Amino acid sequence: MTTPLISIIVPLYNKEKYILECLRSIAMQDYLNWECVIVDDGSDDDSPKLVKDFINSTSGNWILIRKENNGPSSARNFGVLNSTGEFIAFLDSDDIWMPNKLSRQISDLLSSPLCLASLTDYVITQGNTVGIKGVRSSEHSDLLIRWLNMRGFGGLVESTGLIRRRVFDAGIYFDETLSTGEGLDFMLRISNLGNFCVVPDYLTIYRLSEGQLHKNESLVKMNSKKLGEKYASSPKQLNQILVDQEKYFALSNLRKISRFRLVLTISRHIARLDLPLMSVAGSIIARNLRAKLISKKTKRQINAARKRLNRDCYP
Repeated sequence: MTTPLISIIVPLYNKEKYILECLRSIAMQDYLNWECVIVDDGSDDDSPKLVKDFINSTSGNWILIRKENNGPSSARNFGVLNSTGEFIAFLDSDDIWMPNKLSRQISDLLSSPLCLASLTDYVITQGNTVGIKGVRSSEHSDLLIRWLNMRGFGGLVESTGLIRRRVFDAGIYFDETLSTGEGLDFMLRISNLGNFCVVPDYLTIYRLSEGQLHKNESLVKMNSKKLGEKYASSPKQLNQILVDQEKYFALSNLRKISRFRLVLTISRHIARLDLPLMSVAGSIIARNLRAKLISKKTKRQINAARKRLNRDCYP
């Protein structure tokens, strides 16, 4: 197998608690021909110092660039423009890769020249806890529509994605005007050029942590509607997408009320035969149940990788 250069783009903003674990997961990749462009997006904590100390003591092709704060999409795009690889991988600074992540993806892309990008399945963790959910992605068109109507999980291109450079040469970058949903927008535009593939293995660990923009519901709601209006193929599909999004946020708000009010509210929806809400609720329950079905073997592998990343000795 040929070994083309992979440029890894890591946007960094105030992640001193997690950045070293992220970078160690890159250093431990079994695919060796990479450069890592870390874009410090104006951090004001100790992240930049930690990164400098790490790259000065760890072998690898590390590049640290600092810019004024303008958000993660701006940092990713800036990293791409300052990279040289034939393939571009993204990894957010609080997320982690399994050691064989890049080698699995590059093998798939080299054997499938028409495939423009590769995503992976991923595990969701909370802070420094073990995996709590596993997200398996389906065929690309189904993944995109369920990402858009919020019935399924997203593809997490921001940390799972490995993209051919010709995608960026065609002018497709992350939309810097979107504070959330930029990954979905990015993948929808790629899908207009061709297909992408998904590696059916948990190769990325996604960490829920403080300060993540997707936790701002008003931003998510605004940008989700904007993407629905932008990408719906017909007025009928747009209406369905907007209804699904509305019901999703209605269900999300139920988590904030007391159990007694919750029972009353659900009872009212059932009495009114609110079929769209019940349909979305069914999809969310099903996706969450599937996400909890992680094998003991997978949990052991993930925990072993996490322990290795936190040892004092690493490449």
